[in-house]
Amino acid sequence: MKCINCNTDNKLKDRTDNLGRCKNCRHEFVFEPAIIVGKPKVTDALFAKLITDISVNGTLFFTPSQLYYLLNKRLQSYTVKRDGAVEFMFVLLIFVSLVASIDEGSIAGTIITTFLGIGAGSIYLSKQIIKKKQDKISIDRVQFDRWLARWNSINNPPEKILSTPQNYSLPTVLNPEVTAYSFDRVVICDKPEIAQLLISNNFHFENNCAILSIDGYPQHIFTTTMEMLRRNLELEVYALHDCSPTGIQLVSRLRQDENWFPNLAIPIIDVGILPRQIIDNLKLLTLQSDASAALARQLPADIRSIFNPKELEWLDAGCYLELEFFSPQKLIRILQRAISESRELAVIEDDDIVAEDRTYYPVDSFG
Repeated sequence: MKCINCNTDNKLKDRTDNLGRCKNCRHEFVFEPAIIVGKPKVTDALFAKLITDISVNGTLFFTPSQLYYLLNKRLQSYTVKRDGAVEFMFVLLIFVSLVASIDEGSIAGTIITTFLGIGAGSIYLSKQIIKKKQDKISIDRVQFDRWLARWNSINNPPEKILSTPQNYSLPTVLNPEVTAYSFDRVVICDKPEIAQLLISNNFHFENNCAILSIDGYPQHIFTTTMEMLRRNLELEVYALHDCSPTGIQLVSRLRQDENWFPNLAIPIIDVGILPRQIIDNLKLLTLQSDASAALARQLPADIRSIFNPKELEWLDAGCYLELEFFSPQKLIRILQRAISESRELAVIEDDDIVAEDRTYYPVDSFG
């Protein structure tokens, strides 16, 4: 395993003899793959690469949850590739044995072919099971949080990782020239973490829009921002949320709450995530819980009526997907496209997002 500080390769004996430190520079290792039993192996080099990738070489802020999901996606891809290589070797052996049995007409060759065929069939079936279980998390969140805390203590926290959003009760005094201006659009997020992510990456400046969360983040400018928005009769509202029983109610909350946008003349564009956008995308790491299932079955009738039977079955089974499954770069691209085209995004596939009217647009996907 290579040291991320000096790039020296340290064998297990080297790491053991040096009490978990590099034999060359004495830098401490965060991970020891040899003691991770029954789990995909994680190394310091892999974790460092994840941080580089999620931040796009240190240019974008990201949340701990986004790093967590990237780790699991990366480990999942390694597992699938490994199983594919094993299957290929079995198929190759079957072919060689079959040729030998045909050429020689030998009973032994036929027997070998039969057993290898059974073995290959088992590999194939197991691989199909793996495909169906691609939504399983390799590393649980508690373990990840321990690893991240240890990483931060040894290597210092990544420069672009965001801490838990903090609300400040004291209002900020804004320049009157700023408050006289009103945004033409606003993105409302169902969680403060997503609002913080977009603001930290200057999405509001680059796209000339306000960004708020449904619970009032950022609190210190929330009231002033809402006053500015209400002055604009041409305002467009974009709802961005998890695909969960709570998330899919965001538009309803914005429309029904007198403190938000009850005026029907103000369009509220749901950019997702909705079940129909992801339900058929096998690449997405959808999760499942009894708590989510219970919440789904308790959804108001007017909310449930929005979704088709397939979507309701998915929700009632406890399936859900968090926005933080997607990288900062992916979220920003999708949201930019939605705003530029002022439309709802209906289906998330590998290469396309289909508009609500089922017209196809070649845009970036969440996949």
